Amino acid sequence: GLLLFPPLSILAPVPFAFAILVAGRMKGLIFSCIFSVGMTILAIYFPDFINPIARGALFFAVMGMFLAEIIFRKVHPIRGFITLGILLNILFGSILLIGMASKSFSPKKVVEESVVKLVAELKTSEKLNLIKEEDGEEARAIKDIIDKPQNLVKKIVSWIPAGIFVSSFFIAWICSYVILRNSLFWRQKVKYPFGIRDFLRFKVPDYFVYPLILSLALTLGGEYVLGEQGTLIGGNLLYCLGIFYFFH
Repeated sequence: GLLLFPPLSILAPVPFAFAILVAGRMKGLIFSCIFSVGMTILAIYFPDFINPIARGALFFAVMGMFLAEIIFRKVHPIRGFITLGILLNILFGSILLIGMASKSFSPKKVVEESVVKLVAELKTSEKLNLIKEEDGEEARAIKDIIDKPQNLVKKIVSWIPAGIFVSSFFIAWICSYVILRNSLFWRQKVKYPFGIRDFLRFKVPDYFVYPLILSLALTLGGEYVLGEQGTLIGGNLLYCLGIFYFFH
């Protein structure tokens, strides 16, 4: 069900993890494989009825297996979620780099297509005339998108690295949290020495203050040292570090 509802699709690995923890490794893996392959086939052949996100059912199943293994192997939840976040970053980063290297995928082109679609929807919107008459910040932002869509494209593309990093760790964190928060479903089947309190005791190491200072310096004054790229690097680094302070 989560695969069919985009806003909750980030929680799709959780049911797979529950199935493996409750039914056992073998039965859970068989169920996960059958279900994920079935959903992938349905999404490919019936795209009008099945959400395209369902094509990634096999990926979510593998994530569920990894989350279940953290419990089975009695790995500390913080170590488990950090490891999963790193692996997701490596996976998404590799896919992005391979696609760009093969010239079969261009992040900028994908963003441009989305922005063009957004601008077309805004231009046909009945509220557009009312927005043009307003003088608020939101109205000016919408006008800028319509008049200068390339500026929005450039801005989105420049924040892709931070977006991948933050999204990867957030997905790993929220899935781990939901699994531990609902441990009553699997505690009788699997002995696990850690709980939700252990997971929420996450603390950012003190040495993180040094890259934080560097990222702030680049964000505020990187343009004088590295040009526009300096500000972008600083901003991306600041957001990447910020996700850990959010968990803290």
